Amino acid sequence: MSYNDTFQLSQDTVFDLLSSSRRRFIIRRLKSRSTGIDLQTLAGDLAAQEADIDRDELTAQQRKRIYVSLYQTHIPKLADADVIQYDPDTSVVHPGPKLDSLEAYLTQTDDRNRLVWVHIGITLVGTVIVTFAILLGAFRTAAIIGAIALGAATAITAITTVQTNSDR
Repeated sequence: MSYNDTFQLSQDTVFDLLSSSRRRFIIRRLKSRSTGIDLQTLAGDLAAQEADIDRDELTAQQRKRIYVSLYQTHIPKLADADVIQYDPDTSVVHPGPKLDSLEAYLTQTDDRNRLVWVHIGITLVGTVIVTFAILLGAFRTAAIIGAIALGAATAITAITTVQTNSDR
């Protein structure tokens, strides 16, 4: 058995596994912990995130809906790919031997999000500079150049944001 057979996943498998936000949630949660996590806890945390409310405010129906989805669909799919290990006796999900092979794909998404924020920051700084130049009435040429630069920065930010969101 080769290294790729043991520790790597095919690109098709990776894309299939990461196509679900629920599976990405499970993967990220396991990467952030040194131990396994109870399936009930995982389902409650995910339900709270999806509903955008505190965990204490969840209804039994909201928890159950996510729990069933994880138990019947997402946990088996991740376990079959050896990304996680699930113990049905204790209902605990543990990191699997191939969990680390997905890290590069998740990190790339995080890097793109950082790039969008960098572009937004540049645009805001440019806006402030141009605004002050115009308000002071000085440096009309600088204000015009600044306005052109601001327009270019805004366009780049918009394009980057659209590309980042369309890749999700």
